[in-house]
Amino acid sequence: MMEMLVFPPFRLDMAEERLWRGSSPVDLSPRTYAILEYLVERPGRLVRINEILEAIWGPGERGDRRATDRSQILVPQCQGERRGR
Repeated sequence: MMEMLVFPPFRLDMAEERLWRGSSPVDLSPRTYAILEYLVERPGRLVRINEILEAIWGPGERGDRRATDRSQILVPQCQGERRGR
C-alpha cells in the first residue's frame, strides 16, 4: 500500500489517514476518507457505486447512499470550485 500520494495541490497521507491541500488539512469524515482512499488505490479504473458500497459498508449492506453521493463532489469542493461554474 502507498503511504503518501501527491496530486497537486493535494497530498493524501494514508498512514495518518489525512488529506492535505498545500499545508492545510482538509476536514473529511471517516467514511468520506475511506471512499477517497478506496478510489485512489484504483487509479484509472471505473469504480461502480455498488462496489464502493460493498467495500466500505460490507457485503450485502447498502449503507448510506447519500454519503456516497456527497463523496462525488469531494474533489471539486477541495479545490475550491463550485458546481455551475
